[in-house]
Amino acid sequence: MKSFHPLLFWMMDATLLDKIKEEALMAGYYQSPIGWWKIEAMDQLLTWVGMVDSVSFQEQATALEQEAMKQLHAYFEGTLQHFDLPYSLGSLSPFSHQIFQLLLANAGYGQRVTYGELANMANAPGASRAVGRAMASNPITIIVPCHRVVGRHQIGGYAWSTSKKIWLLEHELRHLSRDA
Repeated sequence: MKSFHPLLFWMMDATLLDKIKEEALMAGYYQSPIGWWKIEAMDQLLTWVGMVDSVSFQEQATALEQEAMKQLHAYFEGTLQHFDLPYSLGSLSPFSHQIFQLLLANAGYGQRVTYGELANMANAPGASRAVGRAMASNPITIIVPCHRVVGRHQIGGYAWSTSKKIWLLEHELRHLSRDA
């Protein structure tokens, strides 16, 4: 069950708070070749997509979460190269929002971009570490493909492990070359 910060909801009435809690508890799960993905949505927007170690099947998936599961399945089958799902990046900084927009515009399926290149595109040369922090704060992993951001001389980190990042990059290259 999600925890809610009491100060965040102090002005909301109980009915609205119950609705938010109810919607926040709904989730969908997808088992991929590299592990389980949990998909959460609220107000018809994906709010979190990430890998989990354990699965709670008592939660019921919304229609959006079910669509996300279908698209994840197609991605892992190699038949989907671009996710078409509404999402919210939440309260990330304006810089993070800008970086994610640049990532989506400049690193398509099977492509990579470096932290430094994204920093330069954002007119923030030398902000590679800030780009890395933005990637680490991505609540919609794989949908917003932070795994495509790499270091200039190394693969770089990934919230779910470097080996899973490498698997995702190789998966995309494998299916991209198959379609060419």
